[in-house]
Amino acid sequence: MFFYGIGSVLVRPQENSGLRRKYGPFVADTGIVHRETRDNPGFRPLGAKVFFDSDQNVTGVYDYYKKKYYVPGDCDWEAAKFMAKTSAFTLITFKHHLMWVHHMVSSVVVFNKVKFLPPDHPIRRLLTMFTLRASRVNILANFALIPDHSPIHRATAIPYEEYSSLLEVSARTNPLWQPFPDYVDKFENTVLGKLAEEDKFPFFTLGVDYWHVVQKFVHHWVEETGMNPMSDGPTKAFYRAVRKVTKQTAFKLPRRPTYENLVTMLTQFIWVVTGFHELVGTVVEYTRVRYSHYSHETSAGRRSLCERARRHVSR
Repeated sequence: MFFYGIGSVLVRPQENSGLRRKYGPFVADTGIVHRETRDNPGFRPLGAKVFFDSDQNVTGVYDYYKKKYYVPGDCDWEAAKFMAKTSAFTLITFKHHLMWVHHMVSSVVVFNKVKFLPPDHPIRRLLTMFTLRASRVNILANFALIPDHSPIHRATAIPYEEYSSLLEVSARTNPLWQPFPDYVDKFENTVLGKLAEEDKFPFFTLGVDYWHVVQKFVHHWVEETGMNPMSDGPTKAFYRAVRKVTKQTAFKLPRRPTYENLVTMLTQFIWVVTGFHELVGTVVEYTRVRYSHYSHETSAGRRSLCERARRHVSR
């Protein structure tokens, strides 16, 4: 899940030297979702750190709510992993998927292409292939994410004031307008970069390969139009409108709508709404529940989980 699937967007090098020596060089941190919950029976605050060794095996889980570390063999090990996985799914769904992809990338381009680009404009014709029915989907995504008592808000059980601050932090830290190869380059001299060099982190390797495929396609499309973005009024207006929104994120588009900047922006957009969206939007493939969410709260459930953990360690 974390190195070869949806959770790869959370994996980072472990910067704490003590934790690195004890648990390994990789960590996936979902502490941002640790907020006090409403007083509802059956809910508990989420948030965890998942630690991995150099072979990508899980070595420990830190529970932000209980302020406790769990390792393989502990009686609550299975419950800790379940909580960590739930935290990851929750974070990726509201932050990476709904907020970043739908609200701050797809919605921005769909709105501004209609506002500034005529129906027969070559850039609008290009974008139309990748935004079919996107308006409706983005409206549904925003409804599911943003309002008070929205489905995602209810699922987290976080008071709406805390939930709103969580959305604001997510928006400010959105890096998805940065060209993906440049983002990957930041990890070049880290253990994560080394892992990618060994072809053991497909989020980086396949993600960059796919980005360049899209770039080649966009380059040929724009080149065939013979258009000069710097002298085309609708293109300049469209680019500047999108750039204005990126000022509120972790990466701001370059100021001038040059040919290179336009191709890069369009490439990154298509990469996000296709490849990246496919990665972070497939939660259902990972959520087959093997035992009750509440089974660890009962004495019989705890005994069953403890026995399962001991059998796992003894193998």
